[in-house]
Amino acid sequence: MSEKAEVSVKFWPFFSRFTTTVTAQPYSNYSEPLPLHFVHHRSNRSDAIPFLFIHGYPGSFLEVEYIINGLVNPSNASLPAFHVGAPSIPGFGFSPTPTGGVILRFLASNHPESVVCALANFWIVPPNGSDLQRYYANETTPDESYLINALEQYENFGSAYQFIQKNQPIQLAYGMADSPVGFTMWIWDLIHGLAGPDYTWTPSELITWAMMYWIQGPEIGLRFYKENYYDGVWGKGTIIGGVVVGSPYPYITQPIAISEFAADGRSRTPLSWAQRSANVVVRTEHDRGGHLAAFITPELLIDDIRSFFGIASLSNTGAFRRR
Repeated sequence: MSEKAEVSVKFWPFFSRFTTTVTAQPYSNYSEPLPLHFVHHRSNRSDAIPFLFIHGYPGSFLEVEYIINGLVNPSNASLPAFHVGAPSIPGFGFSPTPTGGVILRFLASNHPESVVCALANFWIVPPNGSDLQRYYANETTPDESYLINALEQYENFGSAYQFIQKNQPIQLAYGMADSPVGFTMWIWDLIHGLAGPDYTWTPSELITWAMMYWIQGPEIGLRFYKENYYDGVWGKGTIIGGVVVGSPYPYITQPIAISEFAADGRSRTPLSWAQRSANVVVRTEHDRGGHLAAFITPELLIDDIRSFFGIASLSNTGAFRRR
């Protein structure tokens, strides 16, 4: 069997896939209906909790592969069960443009009547001016110092891809569109570092993940950072010592859990910092894994999801039983 056939046999029968149309208004001036592709697996449990899995860049709906069955069909009745929806967010994979990001935080803020709680493994909290004053006076905690150093290291030495994608994605896309191999290596350079040192990508995984951005043409995924910048989501803060200071995110009142993984550059976010932008009630640290937690360390993420969503008094998931 060819490698292409193996990928098709593995993925397409496994996922229950659907398409629909949504509108971006009133939160966008884009007036055309947006085709939206999504995976939807329902549990046969009557007490199952609706669970929306939102991927980011450079991922796709494929990230849900290793956690979806464990969430929908837990091994015993004492564990919480979930109805799982995993969309290709607009501009990614099988959902056409426009593109956007950091959806969870704005979805929870704009639609509190629909979002009961959330768990995030990517929770950006820049330091404020007071944090940096304490840092330069050697008064910050080990976690605060670690995060400030990590953010400064990223801004100065690890974010070149972000700057070119934010400023001139179309110029980059011209060359990428003429070289599938070059584009695949661009994606590999990102996911290789984000996965952490203990994971080795197979050729079929690499090609399949890159294909999710090749379907609509390279420019669509590459402009992710440009859209976020011009929407005021990223890059609008003040840069002090190489670190972006100040948060552009709205405050979230619903219960939030954050899961942090050692190889993710933004791990070790102090709980007090995380609580500045949301009602963060749980912070879990892991000594392995990286940014792509659902795909690389699914067992850890599933445990975090079950622990948080399974305690109704903590996550407010008892709201589903009252409906």
